[in-house]
Amino acid sequence: MNSPYGLPAECLACHLRSDNFFCALSDESLKVFNQIKHAALFREGAVIFVEGQTPRGVFMLCQGQAKLSTTSRDGKTFID
Repeated sequence: MNSPYGLPAECLACHLRSDNFFCALSDESLKVFNQIKHAALFREGAVIFVEGQTPRGVFMLCQGQAKLSTTSRDGKTFID
C-alpha cells in the first residue's frame, strides 16, 4: 500500500527501513504496528503541533526534515 505521492506506507516493504527503533522491530511486530498507525504527509512549512496542544499521538519522521521552534514572550522566534 502506498500513501499519497507513491511513498511507501507499509513498514515491512519500506526502502527507507534501517536498524533504528521502529524499523528494527520484528516482522510480526511491524505487521501489528501497520494495523494501528496512521501515515501522513505534511507539506513544507506545515505546523504539525504547537506547545500546549493535547497530543494526537506519536510522530515518527521517516523522510525529510522537521524544524522545532519556540516563540519568546516578546514575539521572537527561536529555532532549535
